[in-house]
Amino acid sequence: MAEIKISGAQVRMARAAVRWSLADLANKAGVGISTVQAIEAADDAATVDAGGLETTRDYREAARAESLGKIAKALTAAGATFLPDDGKLGPGIRARAEARR
Repeated sequence: MAEIKISGAQVRMARAAVRWSLADLANKAGVGISTVQAIEAADDAATVDAGGLETTRDYREAARAESLGKIAKALTAAGATFLPDDGKLGPGIRARAEARR
């Protein structure tokens, strides 16, 4: 199965679909609330302005990817499915009916 890129908008949609607050998602994913907020606010790849240090950028990108993986795993376990961009409607999510109750 190919890995799909997950946007902040998809995280917002999935969190709404499973009816979790920011704190609920942060707790279930094992990340900070500010991490969830930052990921939900960014709909593209994270940019880092840390004085041009390559190692800092690489570290920040790896940390963001790890956090996003934890968030996606928690939302998937709660019943959300992340849908890739189909070229027509764009990326989205689907949630099991019991996740929306």
